[in-house]
Amino acid sequence: MMFLRPTRLYPTLVATFCFLSACALEGQDGEGNALIAADSGDVTQDEASVLLSAADTLAGNAPLATEGTPTALANLNPEQAAQTLAQRYGTRLQPAGCATSQVQGAEVVVDLQACTGPFGLISTSGQITFVFEQSGSGLSFRANATALQMNRSTIDLQANGSLRRDPQGGLILEVRSEGQGQGPRGRTLLRTGTYTLRSEAQSGCYTLDGSWQLEVGNYEHTLSLQSLRRCDGACPTQGSATLDAPRRRIELRFDGSNQASWTETRNSGLTREGQVELACGG
Repeated sequence: MMFLRPTRLYPTLVATFCFLSACALEGQDGEGNALIAADSGDVTQDEASVLLSAADTLAGNAPLATEGTPTALANLNPEQAAQTLAQRYGTRLQPAGCATSQVQGAEVVVDLQACTGPFGLISTSGQITFVFEQSGSGLSFRANATALQMNRSTIDLQANGSLRRDPQGGLILEVRSEGQGQGPRGRTLLRTGTYTLRSEAQSGCYTLDGSWQLEVGNYEHTLSLQSLRRCDGACPTQGSATLDAPRRRIELRFDGSNQASWTETRNSGLTREGQVELACGG
């Protein structure tokens, strides 16, 4: 009579059981998931800086050198919005001449070459197409880009949304976006979500709230950003990011430094803590 050798069968059974059950759902550990949350948050802030700097240009905070009267956002029709962005966007960016534009009707194609500008726009290169439409009391837009390089990230971008002024003179952008790309840590991300950007008039600061569905490798996650506040190229001074991953939740807390504190809470009740470096601060 023949017997199977337990030393050879047992690891195989364990591996098979893990593959078919909970082990396959674990994904990253606490630090790995914190890095995923940081990566996605960094990419989202880079994306926000592109859209918000363009919207702020339309609001008239960067008049042409020969003009002294800002253009009221409510007075712009789609064709005027495209013309205004084409003429003025480059005046917001450094070095001089890093941005060129081509406009046709309500569509403008902006070509950026290592441009740095307001709201944390850092070393951005690539081509972005904006298309404007009338939307109630404001404007709606579509923005598309492929292999857009922003700070240390590279993404494909498909976004649409609306923009309007708030009573304090800032801007409100309601955005839905999706795209795939590589975060500053080399991680490939597929992101779909909605978010709201609120700029503070004349301050260079904005607040971001939103939620996203993420695909990273073979795993799906949900990310939300709450009351994230950032000024120009500095790191977020407040707010948090929450990542819901298989069998655990990770929360990042921002305090203005280039390190975010994170706490992992597993379904079992076990908690872990640590810190992760952010791709911000210029």
